[in-house]
Amino acid sequence: MKVRIRRLPPHQNAKVAGILIGVVAAIIIVPLSLFATWFIPNHVVHAVPPHPHPPLLFFLILPFMYAAIGYVATILYCAIYNRMTGLLGGFEFETD
Repeated sequence: MKVRIRRLPPHQNAKVAGILIGVVAAIIIVPLSLFATWFIPNHVVHAVPPHPHPPLLFFLILPFMYAAIGYVATILYCAIYNRMTGLLGGFEFETD
C-alpha cells in the first residue's frame, strides 16, 4: 500500500529536529572544544600574532545556538514542503 505525506506539521517537526541537533552538537562540539582549548597552543608558530582562545562559555552555548537554528530551519523546510505538495504530491512510501 502506497502512502503519501501531504503535510508536515512545522512546530512538532521543528521541536524534534531542534532537540536532536542540539544533543548531537553537544556530543560533538563540547568535547572537541575542550580538547582544543586544553591542548592546542594559543598561538600559531609561523609569523602569526598570538590570539586568545574563544571563551569556554562560547563552546557551551554553541549547542543551544545549533538547536535554535535547526528549529527555525526545520520550520522553513516544513513550510516549503507543505507548499510544494500541491504541485509535486509529497513524499511517497510503501507499507505492508
